Amino acid sequence: MRVYPNATRMVIAENQFNDPPKAGRQFLIARVRATYRGPKGSDTFDGGFRLRAVGRSNVSYTSFEDSCGVTPDEDALDKEVFRGGTVEGNVCWSVKRSDVGSLVAYDDGGWSFNAQRPYFKLH
Repeated sequence: MRVYPNATRMVIAENQFNDPPKAGRQFLIARVRATYRGPKGSDTFDGGFRLRAVGRSNVSYTSFEDSCGVTPDEDALDKEVFRGGTVEGNVCWSVKRSDVGSLVAYDDGGWSFNAQRPYFKLH
């Protein structure tokens, strides 16, 4: 996973209608790669929906509530993938600047409240 902690310029350059982040926030992009290793058939990773971030404020960020707008390569994680296939793309969150140094991403797709969630550093 590659992280762009201050991706504001990247996001603004992607679409002329994107707004800059609100005061005290910045756009953070995580470049994610996911390989489907499930049973036969196919599935979608849907990274923009599944992946969340959380920092020292202990409040999660989602790509819906904390949207960056249109971001580079954001749809690549939503493609159908067959066993052994890999997708790679970006997930972006508008995060508090005070959280940037402590952020971790986690997968919220299909995990129950009692399950162990995987966490990934974002700094």
